[in-house]
Parts: sequence; C-alpha cells; structure tokens
Amino acid sequence: MSNSYVGWVPTVGGRLSFSIIGNSYTATANRSDCSRRYILSYQSKSLSDSALLPDFIWPLFNKSSKFTFVCSGTASNAPSSLEAPLEGQIVVFDNGDDGISDFESELNKRQHRIQLSDDSLETIQTDIENIISYQIKQAAIAKFDFSLQRDGKVSINNPESKNGLKLTPEEYDSLAAQSFFFLKDLCHVHQHHHSQTDTMVDLYRNDSETPWREETIRALYRHVLSFKRNPSIESYTSALGVLAYLKTFISKHFNEENSNEEARRSLILDNDNIEKSILINKERLHHQHDNRRSLKLSIANMFFLLIALVISMSGMGQVFNLQLTTDASNDYLGPLLKFIYKEPITVLSLSITLSIVLTLFVHSDLLSSRKEFKNFVRLFIYLKQRVLGAGLIIIGLLLLSVASYFLLGIFNLDFFEKLKHLYSLLR
Repeated sequence: MSNSYVGWVPTVGGRLSFSIIGNSYTATANRSDCSRRYILSYQSKSLSDSALLPDFIWPLFNKSSKFTFVCSGTASNAPSSLEAPLEGQIVVFDNGDDGISDFESELNKRQHRIQLSDDSLETIQTDIENIISYQIKQAAIAKFDFSLQRDGKVSINNPESKNGLKLTPEEYDSLAAQSFFFLKDLCHVHQHHHSQTDTMVDLYRNDSETPWREETIRALYRHVLSFKRNPSIESYTSALGVLAYLKTFISKHFNEENSNEEARRSLILDNDNIEKSILINKERLHHQHDNRRSLKLSIANMFFLLIALVISMSGMGQVFNLQLTTDASNDYLGPLLKFIYKEPITVLSLSITLSIVLTLFVHSDLLSSRKEFKNFVRLFIYLKQRVLGAGLIIIGLLLLSVASYFLLGIFNLDFFEKLKHLYSLLR
C-alpha cells in the first residue's frame, strides 16, 4: 500500500494565495511576518459515511457522527521564496472522545493569540505544536503530513494514529480523502459550482497504478459534460466555471513537460468548442426565459388590473353611496360589488392569494430551476410505484387545501358559505 497521496485544489488563476486561507466557514487564524506565514485551523464535520444517519442515532452505537480536523501549517514568506509550499500536518479527532471539547477551547485560545498577541510566530507555533503532539498520542484517529504547492497540487503522506489504534489501509484512504477535502475547504471558494459538488476532484494514491493527473482530468470533464446536459442557466454557468478549472489544470499539470503526446490526445477534448456550445445554449435559454417571463407578466398584469378595477369601483360606490340593485337579470356587477362591500376582509384574502399564485406563475422558471424542486421531481420519478405516487399527490392536495382554508378563512370562517351566496346572486 502506498502511504502517499496526491490531489489538486482547484484554482482558476493557477496560483493559490495563502494569505486568503481561512476566508470560509472554518475557524482559522492566519498571520505572517517578514519570514513566515503560520496557519491554524480546525473544523468539526461529518464523514461521508456517518452523514447517512442523523446525529442522534450514532450515540446509541457508542459512536460519534462528527470528527474534528485540525490543520497546522507554515510557509516561507521571504521574497526569495515566492514559490515555497505550505507545509504542516492535519490531525483527525473523534468528537466522541473525552477531552476534545477542552482541546478545541485551547485551540481557540491559541488562535486569538496568533491574531492579537505580540509574541513571535516561532514561539506561538512551538507552543501549538507541543499541544497537538500530545493530543496525537492520546486521542488522534489519524495524523497526516501535507504539502500544498502554489499551483494547487497537494501531497498527503506519513499517516499515523494514536497509541494502540490500528487502522486498515482502506480506513487510512478514507481519512486521507476527508483531510484533503478539509484542506480544500480552507483554500477554495465555491465560485463556479455548488458546495455539494465539492468532490468533483478527489485524492489519489501516489503510485504508478493511479495516474492522478489523468483521473483528475476525467473527473473534471465528467462534471463539465454533466452540467452541460442539464438545460438550466445555473448548470451552464457551473459548466463554464468547471471548464475554466480544467483549462488551468491542463496548462499547469498536464502540459508537454509532465505528460506525453499520446495521453494528451486521448484525454483532452476540444475545450474551445465545448465552451462555445455552452455559451450558445445559455444564450438560447436566456432568450426563452425572457420570452416566457414577458408573456407571464402580461397575463399577470391583466389580472392585477382587473382586481384593481373591481376594488376601485367598489371604493367609488362607498364614497358616493351608490344604490346597487339586482333587478336586471343581466346585472352581474351589482351583486359582486355588494359582496365586496359586505366582505372586505374576504375580498382582501382572495386578492392576496391570487397575487401569490400569479407571482409564482410569473417566476415558475426560477422555481423549476431550484435544486430542491429538481430533487423532488427526481424522487417522484424514482419511486415509480403508481399507488405511492398517487398517495403523494393526494397528500399534497390535502395539505394545499388545508393551507388554502386557513389562509382564506383566517379572518372569517364562513368564507365558503359566502362564496356560495355570491354564486347564487350571480345566477
């Protein structure tokens, strides 16, 4: 088994800036002086397999669903070492172990010391590494050394665990991959894709049997083509962003210096034409959405105008105290206005409900492009069973009916009786 792993942190510009590490949701302290930069970060997260069950289930099996990842690293800050990597260690702790909360409190205090203290970085780093070394022996599930290059290449190696704990090679592989995702979170902002697609690039064993460059290119192409086949503006935008990552990776890690001509011919597609195709489809979809939106706005404006006309006419009738009769058989306006006079709250509720429906109608394209809506549709298609599908539809209609009843009848519980009365007057 190889004890060394390699991966890539996506960067569009082809060069990572270590000064912005920590501008994410992780607790990070990042400080530099004239000679070095030091980073201390930690984050509690669920591993991919433990995330399959709710957090409250795992204590029943004497297991924890969350793990704490700690990163301590330093890079040269000297003008002569602009290409120096960020090197250090990543340590994984089980949140279920005793003393982890106290350890996190100590890390938090050290982070404040890094940011606010006048002590030298060397002194602070020595103190922190002593604390981490002690915890590694007592409670660490795994510890990895890492090296992060400016061009995004990551090397993770020398796995260790606490005294008395033996892990299988597969467990080390899993923990190394999660450590890689943690490190990637520190350095990478999801500008071109959703955070849930963060596994678009993976960590690979650094051996001759696993060509990590080729595997990374294949993974990026899979995501580009997957986004391209999904006809939505959001997906096309993601496809263009991932394609930009792909171009950067090829120029930095799969050029003539570190790959052969045959491999480049077999793996690299016509990226320029792929980009043109995505842009054309995106522009066409924009045009279709604009046309649909204009039509829906026109229809909605007509309904809003009708509502405003009825309400304004009823208001004029109140102001001028008009006497409305229903003697004429074709006089539909009189009963309608009388109903508005007598039931202003009901009319207001109807107007609000109709406005909400029309607004959803106008913005239905945005709703259908939402990930939550798509997941619901996929779930419905996946179920396939007619009985269960019909049950879901009935439940949805019942919930909609109850919500409509409370929305429309919240001020007046005789709403439906009044609708019947209005219908009888119109007849």
